Amino acid sequence: MDETQRAHDCELTEKPSTRIEDLRRFPRKDIRLVARIELPDGEVLEASTADISRGGIGFFSPRRIDIAGDCTLTVAIDACGASAMLKLVGRVCHCTKQAEDSFRIGMQFVRMDETTASILYAALR
Repeated sequence: MDETQRAHDCELTEKPSTRIEDLRRFPRKDIRLVARIELPDGEVLEASTADISRGGIGFFSPRRIDIAGDCTLTVAIDACGASAMLKLVGRVCHCTKQAEDSFRIGMQFVRMDETTASILYAALR
């Protein structure tokens, strides 16, 4: 076997592991809040958040949500001594079953107005 073939074999057999934390662009902050999720079909679910960053949010849903679907998540958050209702629009990146009626959802933000962004960034400090 020549040198080229051995290098090629190693690439096929030694697959590097990639953790989700390595793929994220922003660090996440653990935060537990009550949330309201509006699905693309208009259905509304009650949920709770797990973590949040400038680029996305993790939350727990009582049912599976389709990957690549856009959802609106509304949460009440405290930042800089004031409370605000944030309306966060994002795309579902992953959905993992945790229990019979609990799914861990990861959502990447797709758009955010300046006011919402400044409140979110203040809450993450």
